[in-house]
Amino acid sequence: MQRELKWMLLLAHAPISTSWRGIILAHEGFHAYDFLSKPYDWNDPKTFAEHEVQAHTLQNGLMSEAGGEAYQKYLEKEVERLRKTIVIRKEGADSYVKSYPNRSVYNVELDHVFGPTESEFEKDIRATHTWIHAVFSLIEKDFPSKQHLHLKREFLVSLYRDAKIK
Repeated sequence: MQRELKWMLLLAHAPISTSWRGIILAHEGFHAYDFLSKPYDWNDPKTFAEHEVQAHTLQNGLMSEAGGEAYQKYLEKEVERLRKTIVIRKEGADSYVKSYPNRSVYNVELDHVFGPTESEFEKDIRATHTWIHAVFSLIEKDFPSKQHLHLKREFLVSLYRDAKIK
């Protein structure tokens, strides 16, 4: 019997701090394990987004743990920024997000939380993933739990579609 080899190749085109390398590795490692244990069609945007919600939920927990109280304070400020500019539509008893505020530029406060970045690429990663975490937190705080998965998935589908990320 021949064993099938499974590979995970990580390429970095810019320096990334050790803590963020670990956070990103956990996110991508989750995808690898998730796919290998139960293959799914990652070309289907809805299916991909459902699995991406799970990976970001894991990552958000790691970011919270690594950043501690300082990160929670920063995240709360980001949630408030989003709350002031989010556009919501009502349909019967349910509310839906019509548009999410854009990501903010990198805030050096995150250097005080996670340590200094090692590249502009890392600044982009931190800003993007902190924004995604803030959107998830806003959804969890401001919407009924029955809508959480749908709203998170919808957000990620629009994010990847608009940014043309695959």
